[in-house]
Amino acid sequence: MQQRADELARWTDIIANPDGTARIVREILSELCDRLLNGSIHDIAELERERLVHRGDLEQVRLERDTAAAQRDAVLAATSWRIMEPLRVAANVTSRLTVKVRALPKRLSMALRSVAARLRRPKVRPDA
Repeated sequence: MQQRADELARWTDIIANPDGTARIVREILSELCDRLLNGSIHDIAELERERLVHRGDLEQVRLERDTAAAQRDAVLAATSWRIMEPLRVAANVTSRLTVKVRALPKRLSMALRSVAARLRRPKVRPDA
């Protein structure tokens, strides 16, 4: 209780002083700056920890990428891959031809309908 009374008396003296308002503002700003600075230092330390974690993750991803690229290069350089290239080309050509052949009946049907429609139209002959 005495501590509270002492604090109240201290603040009463500060407020009564002609420069009391300026002193209060200085103390508040000083405390606010200290809090912000301490918070910033804490935030910077936390961000640095996160950066280190992400850097480790990045290194792991790079290692996986390099391993996958090496495996891909090994497959592409393999004799069996090179020997099978003609078969892959043939399969690709066959696939494209299959799509075109499947579309052929529909295209023929449309062409026949167009020809039939032209044949049904009467020819207009100019009067001679």
